[in-house]
Amino acid sequence: MLQDFFKSIKLDPLNTRAFKHADGSFEVTIGSIEEGTQTHPFNGHVIKVTKGEFKPFLEELVYWLSKAIPYCANDLQKEMLEYYIKSYTTGSIDDHKDSQRKWIKDKGPVVECN
Repeated sequence: MLQDFFKSIKLDPLNTRAFKHADGSFEVTIGSIEEGTQTHPFNGHVIKVTKGEFKPFLEELVYWLSKAIPYCANDLQKEMLEYYIKSYTTGSIDDHKDSQRKWIKDKGPVVECN
């Protein structure tokens, strides 16, 4: 049922956790710095989608990723880190996938930065 829900609102479940509450409602949490909650009726259930899970950890991660940008060896590495930052800020898996597309194009670095 939750897979169908994810498809219906175009939400990728890769950075989510799902909880079923005693009243039969569901909560889906998204790892991100941005916060917010939306409630959706779906197939006779109430599903609450909450952004902001792991916010303190992701804020620190984004801080250090932003500090690493000046030391990137090339534009691909810089763009990869920028997509990571955007992904961890918004919770967008598409941005995370874009970061990986940049990483794949970065051929032969002596030290991997992913």
